[in-house]
Amino acid sequence: MKVDLLAQISNIPSHVGQTHECDPAKFVLICKPALPKMMGTLHPAGSLYEKPVNIELAKAQHAAFREKMESRGVSVLEVGEILRYDTEENINARIALEDFALKSLEYEFDKTSMGEASSDDLYYIGEEYKRVTIEGLSAEQLVDIILTRPKVSLLKSHRDTGFTANYNFKPLANIVFTRDQQITTRRG
Repeated sequence: MKVDLLAQISNIPSHVGQTHECDPAKFVLICKPALPKMMGTLHPAGSLYEKPVNIELAKAQHAAFREKMESRGVSVLEVGEILRYDTEENINARIALEDFALKSLEYEFDKTSMGEASSDDLYYIGEEYKRVTIEGLSAEQLVDIILTRPKVSLLKSHRDTGFTANYNFKPLANIVFTRDQQITTRRG
């Protein structure tokens, strides 16, 4: 992180809020275009997009927008920065991120394979196996899990590891844009 913005935020009084829609922004939380947004553009109407989104153009525009806000003195943090904050130095922060990712990841046996699953196979869809998997991932990967909310469906296979996996995602594709035209202030 270029600047320790979270330290700046910790000095903001707890009574912060916007009193008037014309108040200057002091802090903005953003979510940069990435994999979840790209998934959303695979079917624009299904993700409440007006049209397909060129993700590379969106990334460039988003970076310029962030730079412009920061150049005007606005503290800007990205969702991933907040989720990853202090996970390299603070074990409690790392565990909290892992716990969040655990809640965002689902394992299941495909309905066609459930009858073939042995009691030993059930380990591979259980919480212990999921925890072991999550603990081996980087903080960036954990954020990707949180933002894409994957479901892994296992099919029995008679080769290699005994399983084939299918992946289904429920990405948080709509957290880039604010579409509501209303302004919400501290009083509602």
